[in-house]
Amino acid sequence: WYKPFVSNPWNLFDAFIITASFVTALVPGQSAGTKTSLQAVRVLRVLGKVEILKKVISALAIALLPVLSVFFILILLVSIGAVLAVSIFGHEYKDQFAVFDQAFVTLFFVTAGEPWPDEFRQLNEEGKVNWSVMSFCFIYTVATYWIFLQVCFTVLLDNFIAASAQMSLLKKLSDAQIQKSEQEMRNPLEPLLVTLAMDFSDDQDLSDRLQRLYE
Repeated sequence: WYKPFVSNPWNLFDAFIITASFVTALVPGQSAGTKTSLQAVRVLRVLGKVEILKKVISALAIALLPVLSVFFILILLVSIGAVLAVSIFGHEYKDQFAVFDQAFVTLFFVTAGEPWPDEFRQLNEEGKVNWSVMSFCFIYTVATYWIFLQVCFTVLLDNFIAASAQMSLLKKLSDAQIQKSEQEMRNPLEPLLVTLAMDFSDDQDLSDRLQRLYE
C-alpha cells in the first residue's frame, strides 16, 4: 500500500494538510494568520476529490514543465533589455535604469503588464518624439508581448491538450485492463470448459472428464 500511496501526489498533498492541521492544533502560540491560511489551503483538497478538476490540475502541472524553457529565454531577454537600458538611459533615468538591478525590475514589471514609468517619456519637453526611448519601448514590447509571451501561451496550451489526451488514453487503458481482469476472475474455468466442449468423443467421455476435473 505504501508505494501506490506515495506515488500519488494528491495523497501526499492530503497528508501534508492533515499533518499541518495537527501541528497547528497542538503547538501553542500559533498566529491567527497561520490558521486562516491553512484553512484556506484545505479548500484545495477538493481538487483531488473531483475527477474533472483533478484531471485539469494534473494536465496543467505536466504542461508547465516545457514552458519553463521558454520562460527562461524570456528572462534572458529581459536581462538583455536591462543591460541595454543601463548603457543607453542609465545617465538620464537614474531612478529606473541606473544599475542592472533597477533596470531588470523595471522591465520585469513592464513585461508583467505594468505601464512604462512616467519619467520614461516617449515625448520630450518640446512635444517631439524621443526616438531613442520610442525605439527601445517599441522593440522591447514587440519582442516580449507580441512574440515570447504568445509563444509561452502557445506552448502551454499545446502541452496541456497533449497531456489531457494522454491522461484520457491511460484512463481508458486502465479501465479496459480492470474490466478484462474482472471478466477473467468471473469465469476462471471458461478456457478449460471450452476445450472440453470441443474435444470430447461422446457424452460418456465428457462426463468422465468432468468427473476427473472435480475429483
